[in-house]
Amino acid sequence: MSKKAERGNISGWVFINDNFDEFAIIFSAWSPTDGIVIAAPAENRAEALNVSNELMKDFLLILSETSRSLYYRELR
Repeated sequence: MSKKAERGNISGWVFINDNFDEFAIIFSAWSPTDGIVIAAPAENRAEALNVSNELMKDFLLILSETSRSLYYRELR
């Protein structure tokens, strides 16, 4: 008897700049302190964080406002 692979649903958000040459993807279980972000172009984690923070700045601001914090929370 063969086993079938289980399939799951993954949802998230995609952030792309106006030139379509930078992007960041976050997944539904994401949070600013604990989550996976895929960002490009980036050669290392620091560059990926810069790309992500720039593309997601409005989203992060809204997220910080909804969590009742008084500051803009960047990814670290």
